[in-house]
Amino acid sequence: MPDVENIHSARHKVWSSSAHLSMAWLGVIWYCFVWLVCSVGCLQIRRRYSNRPMVIEAAKPVTQHRPFVTILRPIKGLDPHLSLTLKSSFLQDYPSHLHEILLCVASAQDPCIPIVRSLIARYPGVSARLVLGEEDVGPNPKIRTLSKGYREARGDIVWMLDSNIWVAPGVLARSVRTLCGHDELGGETRMPYKFLHHLPVGVDCDEEPLPGVDLPIQQTASLSSVLPSRIQHFFRTFGGTLEETFLSTSHSKFYTAINIIAIAPCTLGKSNMFRKSHLAAVTAQDAPGILDFAHNICEDHMLAERIWLRRLPAEIAGTEKWGKHALGDDLVFQPMANMTLRDYCERRTRWLRVRKYAVIAATLAEPETESFLCSLIGGYGFITLLEHYGLHTLLVAPESWSKPVAIFWFWVLSVMVWSLCDYANFRVLHGFANIPLDTDTPRFIRGVREKLIKRRWEGSLTGWLCQWGGREALALPIFLWAMLPGDVWWRGGRYRVGWDMKVRKVGQTSGDGKRTE
Repeated sequence: MPDVENIHSARHKVWSSSAHLSMAWLGVIWYCFVWLVCSVGCLQIRRRYSNRPMVIEAAKPVTQHRPFVTILRPIKGLDPHLSLTLKSSFLQDYPSHLHEILLCVASAQDPCIPIVRSLIARYPGVSARLVLGEEDVGPNPKIRTLSKGYREARGDIVWMLDSNIWVAPGVLARSVRTLCGHDELGGETRMPYKFLHHLPVGVDCDEEPLPGVDLPIQQTASLSSVLPSRIQHFFRTFGGTLEETFLSTSHSKFYTAINIIAIAPCTLGKSNMFRKSHLAAVTAQDAPGILDFAHNICEDHMLAERIWLRRLPAEIAGTEKWGKHALGDDLVFQPMANMTLRDYCERRTRWLRVRKYAVIAATLAEPETESFLCSLIGGYGFITLLEHYGLHTLLVAPESWSKPVAIFWFWVLSVMVWSLCDYANFRVLHGFANIPLDTDTPRFIRGVREKLIKRRWEGSLTGWLCQWGGREALALPIFLWAMLPGDVWWRGGRYRVGWDMKVRKVGQTSGDGKRTE
């Protein structure tokens, strides 16, 4: 019996050792893979978005090769800097007779309408009009607002641009050039694409109190009120800083890398350009175009995925060749103001809760790509392998260190390097180097370029670590909360999402007569 027990004990040790070794190898491979993807993203961001305006503006297609474009902007409520973001559509460096702007608003009582009407009156040379009313095509509020404008759009090329996004004057021309495969002179010498989108960058405008800085238009809060303490101000505005940090570090790296490697569709609905004819060819005949996604809550992902996965009839016949998706050469900017810490947490929870129904594998892998958890995985893997193969003497560390202590210091070093890389990436995106400055450039951009505004992260390691570390520390708790069952609050409504990606508004009656509660 003792021999049998010894055999079982020996087998258990072997299996345990093999399991630890396998986990260590998986940890090292995953850690290196994440760093490789991050490196691709950071390098591409530096290459694409650190150019000076004259480099970006040098190449423009000639007029006779430019197609007609319809700009669709769904609007609801008063977003920060709404007048500036909408005005950027009117200032595009594109022939006025070759594009139109349809400003889509669901309700005639929406407070944004005076701003919309004033912009239309201010730029009579631009073909722009207000499209009022929503259509009952499904529960998705964005599709309900856009359906009428989409149907009335004169151009085959449609640029769907969210109302809270600001774009530089040359973005439309450069995007059309890439989408159509035009070279610098307008000839069709490059592969055209079926879909084009842009990397969004959030800009926190709460920390810009210097004279000459635009105050955000906000429906529910006022910057004129005097906050009683720094702590209250912190919790009332720090959410915007965290959102800004997320979009300019973790999100931007992976968003760019995935699109450069082109292994899967990865898009946001902030700024998307495509052809109506292409979308009609890959959607149902009874619900063509965007109407096919009126019952889904993440219409941007599903629209992009549909164009990515399904081939056009001309592609099937072999008469045409199209690229799937293209990442635009420009950044688009979302100014934010008065976003509380709670607002940020709710926004991230909503995003993750929706994504888990759309791309479950990518969503479950997301926490392991964040710096804190990924560094812990890498530390466990490397230290375990060094110990197993007798290479622990290579560590520049005291011999008295235990394995947990060595893993901890690996984690600290990894997180420090991660923070510095993210800081460099953040500075590239918020240096606004590829934005040409003129009298219409928003002050939240011009102020940084002209050194009139000092941001929280500039020249302050403490400020940067506060916003970066806060974002990283909240990533896992928010993820765990989002994975719990729950409804999604979106655009003032409460929605329930199913695994078939269909969405029902809670409190409304479904098609089978049952009330969704």
